[in-house]
Amino acid sequence: MSSLSIAEPANVQESTSTNPVATGIDLRSSTELLEAIRANFIPSFRSELHLLSQCISDAERDVQRCDEGIQRCDEEIQKLRAKLDSLQKERNERCRQFHRYRSLLAPIRRLFPELLSRIFWFACPKTRVTGDGIDCSVIRVSQVCARWREVARSTSTLWSSFHIDLDVSRYGIEVIEPMITTHLELSRNSPLSFALTAFDQSPKLQCVVDAIVPHSFRWKEVELIGRPFILDSMSSVKGSLPQLRSLSIDLLEGDNTRQDLFEMAPRLQALSLRSPRREFLLECVVIPFTQIIDFTVEYGSYSSALAQLRALSAVRNLKVNHCWYDENMTSVAPITLHNMSSVSMIIPVQFDNDLNNGSLRLHLDRLTLPNLEVLRLETVLPRHDSLPLVRLRDVTELPDFVKRSSCVIRTLILANIGLNDNDTLSIVRNLPTLQNLMIHDWMLPYVVKHPTITNHLIRQLTIDPVESSSPRLLPHLKTLNLRPSVSFLLKAFVDMVQSRWIPNQIYSDELGVDSLTSVTLHLIRSLKDELENELEEGLEPLRAMESAGLCLKLSTDW
Repeated sequence: MSSLSIAEPANVQESTSTNPVATGIDLRSSTELLEAIRANFIPSFRSELHLLSQCISDAERDVQRCDEGIQRCDEEIQKLRAKLDSLQKERNERCRQFHRYRSLLAPIRRLFPELLSRIFWFACPKTRVTGDGIDCSVIRVSQVCARWREVARSTSTLWSSFHIDLDVSRYGIEVIEPMITTHLELSRNSPLSFALTAFDQSPKLQCVVDAIVPHSFRWKEVELIGRPFILDSMSSVKGSLPQLRSLSIDLLEGDNTRQDLFEMAPRLQALSLRSPRREFLLECVVIPFTQIIDFTVEYGSYSSALAQLRALSAVRNLKVNHCWYDENMTSVAPITLHNMSSVSMIIPVQFDNDLNNGSLRLHLDRLTLPNLEVLRLETVLPRHDSLPLVRLRDVTELPDFVKRSSCVIRTLILANIGLNDNDTLSIVRNLPTLQNLMIHDWMLPYVVKHPTITNHLIRQLTIDPVESSSPRLLPHLKTLNLRPSVSFLLKAFVDMVQSRWIPNQIYSDELGVDSLTSVTLHLIRSLKDELENELEEGLEPLRAMESAGLCLKLSTDW
């Protein structure tokens, strides 16, 4: 006490210049307190110490009061959270009840099981076992609810189609066998449609064969891809194929062993044979040819295909894909097929082949088809950055075929042919009965420098009502489908369609030209810069005709 009293007089003089309190700063103010701290204020007087002690007590009391308030708030928050959780649970339960009540009124619940199963049939394609996994849409449908599962499992047709590719599938027998067994059990007595790919003999193949062979009496559509042993493994089904209607065989290689597995199939009508490395497959596979209506042959010599056609007396629809013109063609006698109504050909063009010499053979010189109505011609070109103009080996081949057959071709489809416009016009001029014409140029304009669809061709198709001395080109044309590739004048196209849109039957008869009923135009991406800005305005006249009854279909790649 005495030392403090002695020290006080010593500090009086110094505090008068440095003590903030002496200058009137209020330590109870937060702002002025910070100023005192920055000014290095050192409390030393009793009044200052007393004031600081009181401030500390007040601050401590305020802290305690705040802590008590926080605690009370925490308790209230806990109560509110508990109440919130309770309300949330109650709300969720009520929502579930609400949706359950609403689901009772859902229109789909009113569908008859037969209609629901029909919808499932459209929504569920065949089950596929491939390198990407197992895609079984009917399983996904059956997992929606108990009713859907019951309907799906009771609809046998949903389980009667599957495609198994053992060559790329990563699954073993333990996965594939239950899948097949489930499909065979739930399909019950429904006709089976399946595709099987196997290039290696394996336990998986034997497992699949052992499962499906006992059901051969239900086989309806069968596709087999692989090597000859895939047929050998099914030898027991011979004579047990009462429902087989469609058969597709694709054998990569093998000898000329006689394959008579499908010799007795009383309902077989559709046949597809493909043999990329086995030229004589057509002669080796024994089929009831006289009952085949739809026939497809792929990747073989054309002479071999024609030799097989000789036995197909009932065939109506023929597809010849990627069959090459070979030296044996000279020994093939002409063939006449009276029932043929539709022919589709995908023709490979080989510029280094002496038999083709860069020209296009239509493969019609040995055929006589008196009742042909639909002809589709398509080419496949080798991969080159730049290709020369494709020309018909003989531009009269198609007209000569029509004359020889005395057929009435009503539909002509030229897809990726690459002929010039004059060759195409020479063809259509000799087809006065044509009602439906489709011409699709190559999607890539640089492939063929001379496109089929040109402004010259469009103008030739235009009907001039004044000029009637020369024969009208395609006077019975009713549907037109074009996919140009380069240099396409939209106005010329519109003028041509307008000239052929003749809804007045009397005027149509006077002109001798049938009215167009449908026009389809597809524009590829390379024409975007040229036509995009003028497309809507340019097609305005056709839009008016569309409202009057013309069927107009426009599509673009942009």
